[in-house]
Amino acid sequence: MCSSDLFNAVRALATTRKGGASGGVLNGDFSDPIGVELLPLGWSLGTGAGVAVQVVPGEAPDQQALSVHYSGYAVANLVEQLILLAPGRYVLSVNQMLDARLENSRMAWTLRCADTGAVLLDAPLPGGETGQHATTRRAFVVPANCAAQRLRIETDRTTVL
Repeated sequence: MCSSDLFNAVRALATTRKGGASGGVLNGDFSDPIGVELLPLGWSLGTGAGVAVQVVPGEAPDQQALSVHYSGYAVANLVEQLILLAPGRYVLSVNQMLDARLENSRMAWTLRCADTGAVLLDAPLPGGETGQHATTRRAFVVPANCAAQRLRIETDRTTVL
């Protein structure tokens, strides 16, 4: 199977998943279980020293939420999903609640071209007080030469350990 056939097969599979018809984020509300059977189209949760990422019950009884505990020192991809947006203009909108005070957060939502690593979006998580809700909204453009993208929460890659 050549790479274009594989890409087309993955794109076709994405359209069968909730939210995947547009090539965008699948399971963006974390309501479906996260498992390896959904890869490469589902969420991949980071692991390692100083990092704990899991899906937990949300504020409402029928909601789920992503919980990220980060030491502030490890360099990691905390959460990642391969997405297949067509070339064009988009807006990333993320609702967040801080359960710990963040100042000068070293975490950011990023979107990169999967094959080149070119950065399309870098949106640092907002600082604020515990229990404060925040919405991150950032516009970005997917160029014609970027058939697949990686959406991540990344830690600061310039941190010296």
